[in-house]
Amino acid sequence: MLNTFAMANLLKGEYKEAFTKIDLYGGMGNIENSIYEDRMANLYDIFMEAQEEGKPVEKIIGKDIEAFCKEYFKVEEEGHKVRDFLRRVGYIMTVIFIYSIIDYVLLTDEKRPFMERTVDLFPVVLGLVVGLVLIVVGHLVNKFLTFKKKKLHPTLYYIVVLILFIAGIIGGVSAFSDKIDILVPLYIVLIVSGVISIAYILINIIAKLKKSDTSKKLDKEEKKIKKEFEEDVEFRGGLKDVASGMAFRYKRRKKKAEKKGLEFTQADYAKIVQKEIDSEKSYNIFMGVLFGIFVIVPVVHEFITENFVNGAILGVILATIEILIYRSFVKFNKVQNESYRVILAECEEKEIDVVEYLKQFD
Repeated sequence: MLNTFAMANLLKGEYKEAFTKIDLYGGMGNIENSIYEDRMANLYDIFMEAQEEGKPVEKIIGKDIEAFCKEYFKVEEEGHKVRDFLRRVGYIMTVIFIYSIIDYVLLTDEKRPFMERTVDLFPVVLGLVVGLVLIVVGHLVNKFLTFKKKKLHPTLYYIVVLILFIAGIIGGVSAFSDKIDILVPLYIVLIVSGVISIAYILINIIAKLKKSDTSKKLDKEEKKIKKEFEEDVEFRGGLKDVASGMAFRYKRRKKKAEKKGLEFTQADYAKIVQKEIDSEKSYNIFMGVLFGIFVIVPVVHEFITENFVNGAILGVILATIEILIYRSFVKFNKVQNESYRVILAECEEKEIDVVEYLKQFD
């Protein structure tokens, strides 16, 4: 997945501001992810080249950034709207299929025969309605706020959108769950959503194979270069965020030392950070055990209070979720420690502290 935040960190001044605004337009708009990522990667290359040449960003995007965004993300390909609609239907049906299975296995105590069972699709419909409302809100935010502000913090925007989505779901369920029921026979929901989901997956597989047959797919070497480029951009772009956290901690420790009449240098701080780096393995093991407990306790409880089938299914679901979270945690920890090493090495080489190091990104 393309890390546009890291890309923005590698741009400066007007390039970063323009890139962030265009990124928000693409990210908060109703734009297909593959198109969004392709456009942003291309824009990053253009901006980096212009930044090195000292070319004004206005020469690239013009004076009206909103008009540029509309044109830049415009897709003229024939039949795109139909394919986009079908893609969204497939995605929604996959969500409904998974939701129905979870509802049938874990979220109800009904003992009625399978053919007489129903599933309430109100939460799914509510989620779609809230999502559509937020898409409209995103367009309004872009139109009346994003393009008007000089500097933006995109992370804050996405956090607000996430909070609004969760609040909308919780609020809607609390207000209407006892008043509105969208009950549909379970077997119909599973058959329809299951068939469409499988067809959706097969179409995607066929499309990828077709893309490969027409030589549009990158060969192994090109894919390797592309992956290395994305990883390098993500790592270098993340250095600013890591350095920002390090600078904050360094200044805080230095201030505490000065209050006690002691001296605190970059070398002292480097020793503290090095200890954190050295403890990576033991920290990962500790967190792995903690994640394991989060899986085992509820599963054991399910085995004791309910039945083996429910416990097994709950165990698979929780284990899958926890493994994905743990893998992300380990990867994040590894990248962060590597960032620490790079920053400390560059600070030592240039004989500066992390506060001065951070200033080079401005």
